[in-house]
Amino acid sequence: MVRILFGVLFVGSVASDPDPVQDYCIAVTDSETYIPCKNPSLVTVEDFIFSGLNSTHAHPRATEAVCVLEGTFYSGFIDSQQKVFAKVIEQGDVIVIPRGLVHFHRNIGEIQGTLLGIYNSENPGKSMFPTAAFGCEVKEELLEKVRGELHLCGKAEAGFN
Repeated sequence: MVRILFGVLFVGSVASDPDPVQDYCIAVTDSETYIPCKNPSLVTVEDFIFSGLNSTHAHPRATEAVCVLEGTFYSGFIDSQQKVFAKVIEQGDVIVIPRGLVHFHRNIGEIQGTLLGIYNSENPGKSMFPTAAFGCEVKEELLEKVRGELHLCGKAEAGFN
C-alpha cells in the first residue's frame, strides 16, 4: 500500500511545469550579438511597458483567463468551427479562452484599460496571426474575386485526385 501511495505521489510531482530557469528574459534585438537576453543589470521598467497592441493570436499550450482590471474591452475567441464567441467585458469581468483558439481583445472604452492574463502553463507559447485577417478595409469586390478564384482552383485540383 505504501508503494502505491509513494508511486502516485511521485508521478504527480514530475507531471508539472519545470521551475523557471530565470525570472525574466528581455530579448536582445541587436543582430550583431548572439546573447538571447539583456543583462539583468541593464533592465529598466521601460522594458516591461508596451503600446497596448494585442494582435490576434493563440496559445497552443495553455488556456488563458483574462480579468479586466480597468476599462471596457471587446474580447472573444473563434472556435474550430469558425464560430465567434465575443462580448463586451468591463471591470471585474473574466473571460476564459480555451487552449489553442484564436482570440482578441480591443479596448473600446473612453479610458486606458488594463487586462490581467493568467495561463495554466508557464510556457503557453504564442502563435501570431496577421491583424489584417480581422477588420481590414479590403474592398468586398476584391474579396469576392479571390474567393471565386480559390473556388475554381479547388475544382481544378479535384480533377487531379
